[in-house]
Amino acid sequence: MNTPDEEELIGSIVTEMSSTMARSRVQWDRLVSNLVPELKGMNLVVLHAVMHRAPVNATELSTRLDVDKATLSRQITKLREVGLVQADPSPEDGRIQLLTLTEKAQDLLAEARTQWVQAYRERFDGWSDDDLARLRDGLRRFNTDTA
Repeated sequence: MNTPDEEELIGSIVTEMSSTMARSRVQWDRLVSNLVPELKGMNLVVLHAVMHRAPVNATELSTRLDVDKATLSRQITKLREVGLVQADPSPEDGRIQLLTLTEKAQDLLAEARTQWVQAYRERFDGWSDDDLARLRDGLRRFNTDTA
């Protein structure tokens, strides 16, 4: 049974994680949008999903992102138009298109990540290597335990 102190502590962790995720998402979207101004909102969500799931088909993305296929199709079309996503036939079933990032997208996302790391480096100013390692290890444990 959870104690009142434990309930309060877990509640405060949830609040801090929610704030961190929201700020992180806004910062990531801003960085990528600055590099490719045509991308906004849902385009960035889909690009991020392809980055982490590739090769992936549209049906799986639709399910994972909880968006209808028509909406997803518009986002994929936009990403293909700006040269960030490509679709190739699946080796197992040529009727299925697998989405992957283009070399342009990989370069763009590497640049965004470099800028993102720099922004976080400034926020972690004054943290020791041990502090950073504990944070990393705790987040890794949390993410592994809930995956």
